[in-house]
Amino acid sequence: MARQFTLKKCVTAFSNVRMQEYFEARKIPIGIDLRHVAEEDTKPIIDAIGALPPDARAEVERDFQDAFSLGDEGGLKSILAEADDLGNDLTDHLSRIDGHEDKALWTLIHSPDAFEAARTWRTVETLNFRRHRKDLPKAAPPCDDHVKEKLSKALVAFFAKEARGRYCEVDIFVRDGSADPVTGEIKGGRTLYCAYPEDYATTDIGYDEHGKRKRRTRRTAFEIIFQYFHDEGRLSLYAKGDKKRALALQRIFIDQVLDMEIPFDLRGDRVFELDGLKNPSMAFPTPPEDGVEYVLLKSLRLSIPGEPGKRITIEASGNHNGNSSLPAQNLHAFLQESLDQEKMPLDRYRVTHATMQVKFPGKGHRGSVTFGITWPDSCSLRDEESHMRIKQYLKDWSIDRA
Repeated sequence: MARQFTLKKCVTAFSNVRMQEYFEARKIPIGIDLRHVAEEDTKPIIDAIGALPPDARAEVERDFQDAFSLGDEGGLKSILAEADDLGNDLTDHLSRIDGHEDKALWTLIHSPDAFEAARTWRTVETLNFRRHRKDLPKAAPPCDDHVKEKLSKALVAFFAKEARGRYCEVDIFVRDGSADPVTGEIKGGRTLYCAYPEDYATTDIGYDEHGKRKRRTRRTAFEIIFQYFHDEGRLSLYAKGDKKRALALQRIFIDQVLDMEIPFDLRGDRVFELDGLKNPSMAFPTPPEDGVEYVLLKSLRLSIPGEPGKRITIEASGNHNGNSSLPAQNLHAFLQESLDQEKMPLDRYRVTHATMQVKFPGKGHRGSVTFGITWPDSCSLRDEESHMRIKQYLKDWSIDRA
């Protein structure tokens, strides 16, 4: 989960020595020597940052927010992994620095490439990749400069039809998989292709360095992320737009990066199979070491193939009260009561959406993950640790058929 940012939280979390090092490295005149300010006295530091020119203040706020977002155990692991991939072992340096936030800020100053890669992966963990394609080569895709250029040019041409996307930069980040201790097979590798096409011009109202209000025109970029899972041959997409656009963007990736031509019908994107959820006896086993308290099936949406618009949604209500099977039993009982199976047997219906809940250890709602799966290729799970565990459960339960 992303850490909530405020400037005061950052100034409190970072040591004065580390912030002084940051301002000196960035050549931003802060007006005071932070080494002579008491650690608990945040006001003069916040005031000094607030007095900076708008562009410098925005740079500080952005950098502090990024470093703060990586200032925890998960962020440190990501920083060390990315630095190692770049051939830069930061373990010794970071072990001499107290506090996860200071370690992150030090990395921003001294190893910006590792920091940017770690920041990107942390951001990806918060996104919903809702479109998937599974019938692709089970291998690491190419990620050289030639591929970046091909993908960039193809996206520029695609968005030119919408009178935008004149420029498009592509960044690529790779996470190698790990060897299976038994088979030696490499599993779990992922590659990110982050594209930033130029968006339409926007106008906003702001203030210049003299405090005068001005209208400013900006050309921002929007984000498209392709995530490729090496050992699954799966392509996941993060992009705004409907399914038609998603298919077009997938086609661009497959053409330009994988250099393949494949038919774009529904067979390739049937990642999730939900019909088994109609069975009230379907079990949801999880590894004992994960400490899962319960798995709930909270809702089902059923549709009749060939008859668009005709669908039924069944929801479980009430409190489980520690009985993990009760809501599922209620849901299936209500399902049986609601359908006239003499006219339309249950096996004629297709489950096109399901809502589930997995409860990991934690008091109250802590540790609870509620998510939706839509047939054939959409899921609201993200890439943070607990969500990644659930993605593996979906495979174990034969819901994810990739």
